Amino acid sequence: MEYRIPIPHIYKSIALASSDPAGTYYKYAESYIRSNYPELTLIRHEKGVAVCILKEN
Repeated sequence: MEYRIPIPHIYKSIALASSDPAGTYYKYAESYIRSNYPELTLIRHEKGVAVCILKEN
């Protein structure tokens, strides 16, 4: 089952101010998922949403 987790809009604003906006945004999104949803694994990004699955034991 896939879970669609919205990424906070502030991360996009912060990323746009950096020298590598896309790379910075993806790093922030990955860190957000890792810290707030440790039971999920990020599989892809879709327009402001992180698509995740449950980690296998």
